[in-house]
Amino acid sequence: MPLVFCCICHSLTFNDYIFVYMDTNEILKKLDNLLGLEQKFKESHPNWSYSDILEFRKANGWPIVNELQTPLGVLTVLDETGTKIPFLISYSYWFLYRENEERKRFKNVLDNVTAMLMISLDANDLKERKIYRVHLSGEEIKIEDSDEYAECYTKVKDNMILALQQPIVNDFDHWDKDSLVNFNFEDENWKESRRYITIYDDHGFYFILKDKTIPVEFDIAWMNMEGIGTYDCEDVLSYYLIFPQWMYYY
Repeated sequence: MPLVFCCICHSLTFNDYIFVYMDTNEILKKLDNLLGLEQKFKESHPNWSYSDILEFRKANGWPIVNELQTPLGVLTVLDETGTKIPFLISYSYWFLYRENEERKRFKNVLDNVTAMLMISLDANDLKERKIYRVHLSGEEIKIEDSDEYAECYTKVKDNMILALQQPIVNDFDHWDKDSLVNFNFEDENWKESRRYITIYDDHGFYFILKDKTIPVEFDIAWMNMEGIGTYDCEDVLSYYLIFPQWMYYY
């Protein structure tokens, strides 16, 4: 599998890290090794928030990369000039607590997921009122499901499925990339608690920050559907990805 960059030292923002080569399998192995460390932190900080967790992960060696290789494309985050923006990788909330799932069909999918990850972008690495693009190479993604919190897109190829979450942090429909440039954050329909806007793209989504109050975060997952079937995999993955638990902790 192709290699990506991963950080090995600590600093204030992701852009300040030094990188070494690490492939996706090594990233997943490292996340497994860090699970116990994070659990101890949560037990000793019962009132933790996801902002606390992100700072903890930054300071304790969670993988920070500038691209993520998946079986169905390369995930990157790009600024307006095409420069890659670094992001931190961790396991998603649902993957960490999959043992609590009692529904047999859902548990069957979770037990066979190759990766279910949360991607975190440090707002301090981003500029306000500038357009960024979350991009997944390869075939286009298609809408699978949505609710008021997020949309889930999928693509299927050679018995593999990938699901990508687009957090919905605004109530504006029918916007496109060009509309973001002149967006009025003082619009009466803008919800004050929401700090950035996302707009769908057929290979991911665009976003623009109002300010740097919170990180930009979204989930991605992929798996082999053999023995389970397309319907169950699409249905279960979209269920988890349109309900981004981390949004309730900010």
